[in-house]
Amino acid sequence: MAKYQRLTEAEIHEGIAETKKSIEGSKAYLKFLSTGQGLPRNLLSRQELAESHTKLIANSEQIIEDLETELRERRNGARR
Repeated sequence: MAKYQRLTEAEIHEGIAETKKSIEGSKAYLKFLSTGQGLPRNLLSRQELAESHTKLIANSEQIIEDLETELRERRNGARR
């Protein structure tokens, strides 16, 4: 992926790890929202936040996939 070419492999691995942490945090927050115990108390607001975090998780998973693809391409290119 061209947008990740300037990153070192260490930076890519760090990016993957940090993005996975972000996903876990968002999943924990979604679980918290589903309990109805925290703020916001308004159902519509909780639903909007849940949708927002669901999109964030999907985007983060795409970033991880892109970073892993970059690593694979580098490894395949190194073998040639």
